[in-house]
Amino acid sequence: MPRELSSTEKAALTLLTLGKDAASKILQHLSEHEVKKISRAFMSVSELDRETQFQIAKEFRNMLKAGKTVLVDGKEFAKEVIAGAFGANAESLLDYITGAKKESIAQIISDTPLNILVGFISG
Repeated sequence: MPRELSSTEKAALTLLTLGKDAASKILQHLSEHEVKKISRAFMSVSELDRETQFQIAKEFRNMLKAGKTVLVDGKEFAKEVIAGAFGANAESLLDYITGAKKESIAQIISDTPLNILVGFISG
């Protein structure tokens, strides 16, 4: 009877089945501690029967389907997307978004289209 696999071992085996390129891209998004744990699990794998592979894949698929909420770091995601989109010009935009750069109310009002201001005041 095969032994019960830990969550870390299941994660490592899932990454192994995805291939080197996909696994590398995924590992880039993990903490150093998580990468070390998964790397140790990689090294402990010598062979894996097909039934165990299917069971792990099925469990992973069921977890994805069952999840109603996805936890993300929206602030960090926004920073990375903006930096990727605007490169060197992203810093001032990031400062504005994160609140590091303050604008006067007069500047905000002058940048707002008149119809939006009228609708806001009317409401």
